[in-house]
Amino acid sequence: MNHRKKKMIFYHPNIKHTLDFAKHSSHIEGNVDLINGKDINRNCWFGCLAFIPADGSTNYAYEQTKKKYDIIFTPHKQEKYMMFYEAGDMHDDWFVHFYDIVPTDVKKDIEEKRCLLIVSMMNEGINMPSTFPTMHEFIDRVGASKDTFMFISADFNIENKYKKFCEENPNIEPVDVIKSQYFVTAMTNEFEQMSRVPQDYVNRSMGSFSQVNMDIRDYYYVCMNRLPKIHRQVIIAYLLKLGIFDKGLVSLLDGGVDNFETFQGNRYSERPPIYRGKEKEYIMPYWEKTKDMAPMTIDLDYETLKNNFGAWNTHMTFEPHNNSYFSIQTGTSYDTDWVHLDDKFFKCFGLLQPFIWVGPPNSLPYAEKYGFKTFHPYIDESYDKIEDPQDRMLAIVKEIERLCSMSKKEIHEWYHSMWNILAHNLEVVKTPFDCYEKIYSKVYDKFTYL
Repeated sequence: MNHRKKKMIFYHPNIKHTLDFAKHSSHIEGNVDLINGKDINRNCWFGCLAFIPADGSTNYAYEQTKKKYDIIFTPHKQEKYMMFYEAGDMHDDWFVHFYDIVPTDVKKDIEEKRCLLIVSMMNEGINMPSTFPTMHEFIDRVGASKDTFMFISADFNIENKYKKFCEENPNIEPVDVIKSQYFVTAMTNEFEQMSRVPQDYVNRSMGSFSQVNMDIRDYYYVCMNRLPKIHRQVIIAYLLKLGIFDKGLVSLLDGGVDNFETFQGNRYSERPPIYRGKEKEYIMPYWEKTKDMAPMTIDLDYETLKNNFGAWNTHMTFEPHNNSYFSIQTGTSYDTDWVHLDDKFFKCFGLLQPFIWVGPPNSLPYAEKYGFKTFHPYIDESYDKIEDPQDRMLAIVKEIERLCSMSKKEIHEWYHSMWNILAHNLEVVKTPFDCYEKIYSKVYDKFTYL
């Protein structure tokens, strides 16, 4: 049997010397040197970040990849080579500005089919209505094709949307657009390590699960929010309006949407979560109070929460969840056709806590595809199927209010009555998933036939 590893060589002129993935994964992952010194405020950089698994948060995937692939990063251009860029974010004109970032000689090599260009949003799922049109304009400008271009996104809906885009634009040549499942990989790898080497995870140990709080807990819910966004601010306003704010643990940084009354939508919510009838008028005083109360923290101090984008990985603590019965999980977006299911969606499966999802509709079935069980009938999850953002928000609020109307004895019994589901999800989340093989296999095949 041939166990020879597959070799993949990536070129970039900005790195100083050749780096071997198997030996330098952490260094490569952190190498975010700006291309030609320009980020043009478009969050485009060279540096793997999530494009390669790290000997840390995605350790299982790292070990599997190391067995199958030799991955080299070099400042020396080969006769044929691959080059990739991390798109840390996506704006309307990202691909427009990206054209100016790609070096002239690389553009020529792409046109002459000597370079495979990969744009990776491995751990980000933001996609704009302009993404596909401007992507194909970029492809045409550089003379790329399905053989020389690939786009990776953590939008769980990206492949369906691109298929629809191609059907509506039959004159374009489809390219490879691939769904990343980075956070399924990251969270399952993280929890697997916590269970296997708990001594390495001070204050985050799965070992503490042997001391699950069987007593009556202090709080009904936990609602963790880092960056303030419209739907996060609205849900907290309703907690205040219903008089149940003090029944839970709530965090929220300052800033965010300043004027709810004039808010018409943005890339995180195309429509306001509340936008019609008297409901907006009813919620406005509590919206203002929410702004005045921020920043609010739970288990992290303000500076740590503000400056640590990876707090899910480096500061994930069990205690707030062990002292409450359910979680209100607010996603990256709310009213969007892109679905970015990140740590916020998957972590409660490993924290033995049922949750209500405040995010895009039709998200919960994705959990079932990975073997998780959601929480119906203990939680009325019909809200997830509601397309209208206001109707969905009001259904979410109604279910939170119902749970918080229980006595402590009732919600304690409610929580323990679903223990089989919670235990099942814990076992699933401790089983490491690897999203890299599908992507690397496609990359390797494309490069082989370049």
